[in-house]
Amino acid sequence: MLGACRTLCLIVSHLRELTDGSVRLVVDGKLFSRSITKQAAATMVPRCHVHIDLKGGDVVVTFSRREGEKASVRDVAGEFGNLLISELVCSKLDAQTLAARDLLMARALDGALPRDAVPQDILDGGGGDEG
Repeated sequence: MLGACRTLCLIVSHLRELTDGSVRLVVDGKLFSRSITKQAAATMVPRCHVHIDLKGGDVVVTFSRREGEKASVRDVAGEFGNLLISELVCSKLDAQTLAARDLLMARALDGALPRDAVPQDILDGGGGDEG
């Protein structure tokens, strides 16, 4: 859990309030992939305007107030930081459990489908691609 706290502190330290009322975050590309950052940013679109720029290996995300939104842009940016951590944890869990899920699915299909419908490498626990 300490890693998550350190990560959130790094995100907050990169938060800047701009003169037009928007908030800009620089998301470290070494900590979060672009895909994770884009997923978290897309979740915030109903609540504020989101602009994404690439700066070297980092992603710069700017949040601007959407009319009718009651939360401050800074609060929305804080929620974005929480979403980044959540997406990162989910992504790591997904990668760590992929082989087990493939094996469980193969075993389930083995009993439900004709024997020749499931490739043998999946039945043997190979799981197909080894990427």
